[in-house]
Amino acid sequence: MRGVSAPIGEALMLLATITAAMLVITALLYGASLLGSEFREAGARAARYVGTSITFVDAYVNSTSGCHYIYLKNTGSYPLANISSSSVMIGNTTSAYLVTYAGYNLSNPGAGYWSYVDIEKPNKIWDRAETLKLIACPPASLTPPYKLVLSLPEGGTFTWSYDG
Repeated sequence: MRGVSAPIGEALMLLATITAAMLVITALLYGASLLGSEFREAGARAARYVGTSITFVDAYVNSTSGCHYIYLKNTGSYPLANISSSSVMIGNTTSAYLVTYAGYNLSNPGAGYWSYVDIEKPNKIWDRAETLKLIACPPASLTPPYKLVLSLPEGGTFTWSYDG
């Protein structure tokens, strides 16, 4: 014959098992929800990356300052907001220079620096179908053909060659 404590012990064990199962299920549901959120965010980033397209419009070189004035158009599906965090390289077939961001809306940022102006709506956001003037000033004189490499913080990298 079993004592009174055996059913109470079994009830406590059953209660502990149910509580542990509920904790495991809650953790699994939370993890699945978090994973789903990560997948949605990664999908949105991938869509922005695929939807990023920039078209070269025109460029000229100021013979006095040596600065390159390059016109680019956002032909992608999304506006681009962190242009100042982009990497800009300017060069030719023999040398290339990584120029440093100097600030917004500078007509001559100085040797070794670059700037930009969003022409249609000056709000520091490169909207869809908007043209951007990028001013890149290499630290040394270059000869044509010139090459510009623009690497966006979102992950897209674009390369153009021009004669200026």
